Amino acid sequence: MRSLIVLVFLLILLTSCGPAVGDPCYGRSDSAECNLYKSQLQTTLEASERNRLAEATRQTNEMYLQATRQASEVKQAEALANAGATATIEVGQSRAAIDQANAQSTLTAARIAENRSNADATATAVANDIQLSQNRIAATATAQAMIDHAAIERAKAEAELEAARWQTRIDLFVRFALGLAVLVLGAGIALKIFHTLYQWMRNLGNTLRDADGRIWVLTPGGRILDPRLLLQASTATDGSESVSEDTARRLKERDQAARVYEIMAKNSDRVADDEDGLTKVGRHMDSPAQTDQTNPDVLLPETVPWSMLNAWNGGALPLGMNTRNGVLSMVQADLERAAHLLFAGTSGAGKTRYGLRPVITSALVDGWLVIVIDRSGLDFIPFREHPNAHIIRIDDPTQAIDVMSSVFTELQRRLRLLYDLETSTWGQLQPGHPHGPRVLLIVDEFGNLADALDNRDREELWRQARMIAAEGRKAGIHEAIALQDPTYKSIDLRIRRNMTPVAFRLRDDASSRVVLGQNGAEVLRPRHFLTVMDVSAMTRGVAFNPHDEEITSFLQSRPVRPLPDPVWLGASSAQPKTDRATGNETARLAEDIRGVWLRDGSRSEMARAAGFPQYGGHYRTQIDRAIQYLVDEASTTTPRVAATAPSNRRT
Repeated sequence: MRSLIVLVFLLILLTSCGPAVGDPCYGRSDSAECNLYKSQLQTTLEASERNRLAEATRQTNEMYLQATRQASEVKQAEALANAGATATIEVGQSRAAIDQANAQSTLTAARIAENRSNADATATAVANDIQLSQNRIAATATAQAMIDHAAIERAKAEAELEAARWQTRIDLFVRFALGLAVLVLGAGIALKIFHTLYQWMRNLGNTLRDADGRIWVLTPGGRILDPRLLLQASTATDGSESVSEDTARRLKERDQAARVYEIMAKNSDRVADDEDGLTKVGRHMDSPAQTDQTNPDVLLPETVPWSMLNAWNGGALPLGMNTRNGVLSMVQADLERAAHLLFAGTSGAGKTRYGLRPVITSALVDGWLVIVIDRSGLDFIPFREHPNAHIIRIDDPTQAIDVMSSVFTELQRRLRLLYDLETSTWGQLQPGHPHGPRVLLIVDEFGNLADALDNRDREELWRQARMIAAEGRKAGIHEAIALQDPTYKSIDLRIRRNMTPVAFRLRDDASSRVVLGQNGAEVLRPRHFLTVMDVSAMTRGVAFNPHDEEITSFLQSRPVRPLPDPVWLGASSAQPKTDRATGNETARLAEDIRGVWLRDGSRSEMARAAGFPQYGGHYRTQIDRAIQYLVDEASTTTPRVAATAPSNRRT
């Protein structure tokens, strides 16, 4: 179509421009030539016009045919396009239908699979339910069978138990009948023997032989006369005549001894004699039922004389006396079994005078090394001159920690020695071995020492006591602690568990339970004590009450070999003989540290110069006093005092 339009445009252009180019009449319109030309031209133009029209017609026809052809082709193309689109649409629709059919078939297959899975699950569940039902049925049957069997067994057991009960009743009845018969027979025999002995004693002229073989005269009034005093001059004791203190004490001891043997005469018709003819002395432990079946205040005297200790020949340490079935016995602490002692009592109850002092005396005459830690040392004056007693008076409570630490160091050395000797305990060493004596560490007023310390030092004091109590028995080192007001807070539980309690009168039942685990100590009479040496037994006794002169005389009558000075105890071991914190000792110590003090050395250096292991506790007090001695000495000659005051010196 575009080509046809261009061709028509060219024809019109040529038609309009032709005359101007080849026209001979251009400018000469009246010539023949022009007319001829015009005629020829007219003819030519007409022919040309005809040709042109024919050509135009032809071209128009061709163009029409071409347009028709093109229109036909366009229509065919459109038809083909429509057909293609229709086919494409149909193909798409077919594909969509196929996809839909596939999806539908897939969905159908999935539903079929789901239905099959559901069917399988349902079948499995049904099978499981069937199996569970079968198991339940089987379990029910088994349980029922077991219940039936148990019922049968229970019936058998009840029948056997009932038969056993009847058999036991029969046995008990038979035993009771036999025991009653034996008891009646024994009572008759005992009554006959007692009546015979009574008549025999009356026929002997009312005499009674004591434990030493002497005959004591039993007067009709029930009094016992000491035969040793029968030939001596009598002295009135009713207050009409004055008597010396020594005579009064001896008379009191005589009355006490008479009281003891009077108790024996009232409660028993026999006196148990050992091989030497002496009263049998042995440690025993009465159960509470045995002790309290009769009034203990009637069975036990108010006090026992110190002379009763003459029958002791070493070994377990005596605590006092006790009567059992009328036999006078000595209550002793076997420190090989009960390694440590815990004395408790109110102020004035006697834990030190009646408890610690007899134990210390016995340990010294048995060859022990005794170390006493006390603030005053007044109750231990009788032991001050003994070569094996070391009374350590402390001013600073932390000094007790240092002493106990030194003791524990010796304990560890002994344990290493036992390991080298292939021996498990110190008591298994041969007598007279050269490795050192048994050691008894005494700490008086332990509760007050702990209360005077801060929390950290108190815990350290308890730790040292606890370690000695835990391991001391193997090493031959024993501990005896005395305190006034025992509470669950005043002494560590682990210390109490490793010690044998000895309780004098306590303030209340709560304090008694702390020490003994039960009541009883709060109602004790003066000088009476309770001790638990076995978990199932409690012993009640009367403590010794020795005077200072009696202790001194007893120690002198049983001399022992002096032991080597315990160098492991440190400088404090010399305190029983001289006071190291005063007088010449302070001056000597000041001379030892003068060189270090003059060059402003530390207190630790001063302690080493003085031969002390450290600057602390008891050593701290001595070093500080020596420094003050040097300061006071220098203040009279030089103003050095301000520069060397203890508060400004390095530690």
